Amino acid sequence: MNYYEKVIAEGIATGRAEGIATGRAEGIATGQRAALLKLLAAKFGALEPELVARVEAATSDDLERWLGRILVADRVEAVLDA
Repeated sequence: MNYYEKVIAEGIATGRAEGIATGRAEGIATGQRAALLKLLAAKFGALEPELVARVEAATSDDLERWLGRILVADRVEAVLDA
């Protein structure tokens, strides 16, 4: 394998690894969103479309924080706005 082939192979391997990591992170966030929406609906009843949209647009950090609050919150706002 010459130098250029080696560089190309390393680039492909790096790209593949980055793609796998991104896919995993997106999969985790999707699961967190689904779990949070399910917990919010179970605890507080039907969810307003705006609230669902807010959860769907949330960052991973937001989702982590909100999932940590759901068990002790007495209202939806206490989960999302505290």
